[in-house]
Amino acid sequence: MSVATYGEQLFEEYLNAHGVKYEREPDLPGIPERIDVVIDHPTFGKILLDVKDVENEPPGLGYGAFDPYRPIRTHIDAGKKKFRNCANYLCGLVLAAPPTSFVMLSEPTTIMGAMYGNIGWQLPVNVETGTADPDAMQTIYIPGQGKMIRRTQVQNTRIAALAIINNYSVWHSAMRKYMNTDDGRDRKERYVEIMQGEANLPDYDLNISGVTVWENAVASRKLPKDLFRGDMDAWWEVIDGCQVPTFIGARRKELEIDKGALEPMGFWPLPD
Repeated sequence: MSVATYGEQLFEEYLNAHGVKYEREPDLPGIPERIDVVIDHPTFGKILLDVKDVENEPPGLGYGAFDPYRPIRTHIDAGKKKFRNCANYLCGLVLAAPPTSFVMLSEPTTIMGAMYGNIGWQLPVNVETGTADPDAMQTIYIPGQGKMIRRTQVQNTRIAALAIINNYSVWHSAMRKYMNTDDGRDRKERYVEIMQGEANLPDYDLNISGVTVWENAVASRKLPKDLFRGDMDAWWEVIDGCQVPTFIGARRKELEIDKGALEPMGFWPLPD
């Protein structure tokens, strides 16, 4: 058995904390590869989950292009190779970012862009007058470089979902919410209360892991909905051809962890 990586340790701690029974790198008939985590689900049978640490160095100083999709797409390719002999199983890819890695695993547009195509904008233009309505601009994902959909075909249908495992600092999330609370006082007053320990915040060292599930729109199978439904978890399901948030755990919602990402997209607050 190999030494567990950062992501494997974090994911196993999550599974243990939620009472999910699993095997680590078990022998599987006809599969020479060692799959990191195998869950024996009562309805769906064995669920194969391979964990990838997304290591990516910060961009250098000065001018240059930054591709947020590349590190994620590289690991989707690696997952595809790992599952090449697993046609009879339900498979999922778990991604984690070690503390020193520069990768945008919490940004919905980055994850969907890595899966379906680079993010872009579509602006209808009146070809007769040469004018355009800026209010009609729409965000789109441009097929071509995404790992689930190419220009003329779908691929990676065996990967049911991407599951992003994060280790959340509860104190920092609660502090940020407290600082941004609109209660008639200014931020300086709230800052003083925090520094003096009067803001009733959680313990500074409290960290809780959570999983964000991103269903693959073209997958041949789906993960069961009774997995990854804890207080710090979230789900993005594919409904009527659109990827939308359908679940946010109670504590994660209370801490407003996803507010900054979901509010500009029109998904915040998510209904109970």
